[in-house]
Amino acid sequence: EVDGWSSRALVNWGKAMVARAELALDTAAAAKLYNAAIDKFEAVLEEDPGLLVAKYRCALAMQGLAGLQPTAAGADGQGSRQQLVLLQDAARYFSDVASSGAGGDEGLKAAAAAALLPLQQQLEMAKLARK
Repeated sequence: EVDGWSSRALVNWGKAMVARAELALDTAAAAKLYNAAIDKFEAVLEEDPGLLVAKYRCALAMQGLAGLQPTAAGADGQGSRQQLVLLQDAARYFSDVASSGAGGDEGLKAAAAAALLPLQQQLEMAKLARK
């Protein structure tokens, strides 16, 4: 069970992993860090699905991981399909945060709304690349 303090710890741990992934020179190491961060955020969201900061941070990690995926599908079609799934999930999380009800962190909602438009454009480009 994830309680309040451990939720914050997992979110902060995931946030640190994303920051480290952004600095990684090795794509494989960056992918491992992004995946580990996503696991942390999703563990928090299993216990508290409405925790906006976890959704926002998870969306950022998914977007970062999607950026490491090949834009064109390989022989098995996995590369672009995985990128597409990551971008769709990130867009859903950003949308959830941006459209959350009254109260909450207005700055976080604004940041999610600002991140959503370029992500939707990136998603459209990924869909076109699959065709």
